[in-house]
Amino acid sequence: MRVCSGFLVTGDDWAKGVITGAADMRQSSSMRANLELINEEIDHKIAARNKARADRDFATADAIRDELAADGILLEDGPDGTIWRRA
Repeated sequence: MRVCSGFLVTGDDWAKGVITGAADMRQSSSMRANLELINEEIDHKIAARNKARADRDFATADAIRDELAADGILLEDGPDGTIWRRA
């Protein structure tokens, strides 16, 4: 068994991506705080990318986009700015 986000997971379930043994699957406040911190980090990277684009430093802008994509974050540039979502 492994512990995954505070839940016990068997080896077979781990391979299938199934979490078992948890009576309450709601996110804890610490998990939400961690997501907010991660969201702030993403927003910071997007701001750095937008600055690089404004400075016409497209190599840096592309590198930041690639780094976020590798972490499962997709960027969409539009007339109102850049939005992101998890893949």
